[in-house]
Amino acid sequence: MEQATVQTFPDEITIPGTGVGVQPDAAIWMNDAAVLIEAKGTRKAAQFQKTQLAREYLALMTGPREHKLLLVIMSSPPPVRIQSSGRIDLFEGVTIGLEELCSAAARPDADVERLVQSIPETVCWITWPEIRSAVAEAAATYPCSDASLAGTLRRLAEGVTDAIDWHSGTETVC
Repeated sequence: MEQATVQTFPDEITIPGTGVGVQPDAAIWMNDAAVLIEAKGTRKAAQFQKTQLAREYLALMTGPREHKLLLVIMSSPPPVRIQSSGRIDLFEGVTIGLEELCSAAARPDADVERLVQSIPETVCWITWPEIRSAVAEAAATYPCSDASLAGTLRRLAEGVTDAIDWHSGTETVC
């Protein structure tokens, strides 16, 4: 991770063989690994565009790196809301539009099948409350004898948890 490049709102990624562009919310790039992050807001009504997850997945899978992960951050566990499809399983949400995109990119049918088979090992999710809980717990239990560093870590963790609380409407009034 020390050699990783982390980008929020990275430049648009064009899916090879198509004019289709993708702009994930964040990306982590390493020599042999890539993580694309799609973060949905904390509103319960947040939904994905019909082919949004398929586009991000295909952009990730056509990239040059060996290890790949599409991380989806949501307000609650799947099922997810997909435009024009309602609430469906996350992996099914990724497959929506995948055949159409692969056809536009002139990918063979066998490649489409391989991509569909790779979804469970490539796509994962976590919720904002889980992130909040992990950050708060790590900050509370992190052993640090340097008072200045401990204070900095505590303030950073509070910034993350306060931001999640504020965006989810659960912040407390001081």
